[in-house]
Amino acid sequence: MKTGIRRNTTRPRQDTNSLPRVGVVAIIVLGVLLLWDVVGPFGLWKLQRMKAERQRLYLANVAVSKENAALAERIEMLQGDADFQERVVRTELGWVAKGEFLYQFHKKGGQ
Repeated sequence: MKTGIRRNTTRPRQDTNSLPRVGVVAIIVLGVLLLWDVVGPFGLWKLQRMKAERQRLYLANVAVSKENAALAERIEMLQGDADFQERVVRTELGWVAKGEFLYQFHKKGGQ
C-alpha cells in the first residue's frame, strides 16, 4: 500500500573535493615540518655543525693541555736544574760567561 508521500531517503551530498584538499594540506604541513627538522634552527644540519665545532674545540683543548703540561715541566726544570738553566740562558738568550767569546756563524743567504 503506497500512499503518495514520498520520503527523501537520499543522504546529504558530501563534497568530494574536500578530501584531496585535506591530503594536499597535510602533505604541505608535513613537508614544512620535515624541512624545519632538517634545516631549522634546531635541526639536523645545525646538529652536525655543532658536533663538528665540538670536535674542533676538543682537539684544540687537547693541544693546549699538552702545551701547558710541557710548559709546566719546563718551569719545573728551570726552577730546580742549574745545568738546564745555564743551557737555556746560553742558547736562547745568547749569554756568555766572563772570559768567553761568542762566535755566531750565519748561513749563506743572509740568515
